[in-house]
Amino acid sequence: MPEGTDFFFTPQTHGALVLRPDGTRNRTGVRFILPNTAHAPPAGVVDLRAYFLGRGWLIYGRGTVTGDGQQIVPAPGVEFHEVGCLFTLGGGAPAVFAKLGGERRAGDPVDLGTGLFVMEKTDLVIPDVIPLVIRRTYRQWDSVARPFGVGMSFDYHLWLQGEQLTFSYAELILADGGRVYYDRISPGISATDAVYEHTRTPFYKSRLAWNPDRGGFDLTLN
Repeated sequence: MPEGTDFFFTPQTHGALVLRPDGTRNRTGVRFILPNTAHAPPAGVVDLRAYFLGRGWLIYGRGTVTGDGQQIVPAPGVEFHEVGCLFTLGGGAPAVFAKLGGERRAGDPVDLGTGLFVMEKTDLVIPDVIPLVIRRTYRQWDSVARPFGVGMSFDYHLWLQGEQLTFSYAELILADGGRVYYDRISPGISATDAVYEHTRTPFYKSRLAWNPDRGGFDLTLN
């Protein structure tokens, strides 16, 4: 299971199809409303994962915590027309994430967009044309062991995640759990022909594009 998993369930459907009474495919699929076992706050956004034979654990969409904090409801359109066996919550990027668009901290400090406690400490600075700065970030409600310990990362530990069935979007995960969201702007449904663009925050008009020479994505800032 993905590292940091805090909930696991298996409907044991073994590839069951969602069909009409006449045996044809139903245009509407099924959705799984999940318990909020990690106690994410109301309106928190959570990545939803499932196991796909031959592809492993993939993010199939996102869900939002209900107003009473009890359940996680998939976003509109996040549904299954063929149901597998294994689903989890947790792992990967923190489920509740900081807002982007400038420092919005107060008090201890607290991220004003989420109410999360976020601590930042600078350990090393090497002046140069491009200064090297090692700055640790601890954030509340992140149970995954990262480079500096549980819930504690640093500015150079960035990674990508996103929807991995049709590669419709991608997110750049920052040290404090903030997410830079990229919409797909190229045709196709695979990673190797994907081009993504971000249209908000300080990353405005930056792009992600697949680089076949090294088998990964390149990030180009505007």
